[in-house]
Amino acid sequence: MKNEPVPLVILAAGAGTRMGLNASVPKQLLTVNGMTLLQNAVNAALNCARARQQKGRRSDVRVVLGASAESIQSRTDLSGCRVLVNENWAAGMSGSIKLAVADVIANEAQAAGLILTMADQPYVSAGLLATLIAQHEEGGAGIVVSRFVDKGGGEKIPGPPAFFARQYFPELLQLDGDTGARKVVIANANAAVAVDFPEGGIDIDTSSDYQALLAQLG
Repeated sequence: MKNEPVPLVILAAGAGTRMGLNASVPKQLLTVNGMTLLQNAVNAALNCARARQQKGRRSDVRVVLGASAESIQSRTDLSGCRVLVNENWAAGMSGSIKLAVADVIANEAQAAGLILTMADQPYVSAGLLATLIAQHEEGGAGIVVSRFVDKGGGEKIPGPPAFFARQYFPELLQLDGDTGARKVVIANANAAVAVDFPEGGIDIDTSSDYQALLAQLG
């Protein structure tokens, strides 16, 4: 239903260990074009939420923190966001997903579904998030994934950001370890549609990724 809320969840709990032992700041606070990666993700989600609000629809924004939560929160404008802290962040991404899903179930029982988006994809925009939601609201898709060529090259793959209708919440709650929601996408491939997001393969996992992005931006 078009008027059911669609929460937007930003997963930002990881320690960014692949950035290297000499990383001076948490990955979420790396700066791109004068803005941290997390702030960029937050702004995109909030802008999407505001645009939906103007149409009489609701998309509350949740940010899941974990490693360096206090430092990150003190250096990020999270006004208008609901902050969740995954105390067991070291056990992997699945814990953050389950924490967010459980919070949505407890506080927004009428949610049509939710969007899971990452803090380390610098090209995620409010428009992309809105398009994912529209594929559900207008087309009825139960799962809507972004599609892009992974940084390793080759064929396009499904990835975040992604929308999951509420009927898939139980499966999201069954995730385990350091895995994202792709397992749920694969298990329900017949219900999934994809939105091309060419820049989706640009995510910041390592120091080399970050330096390459800065060089690209000039």
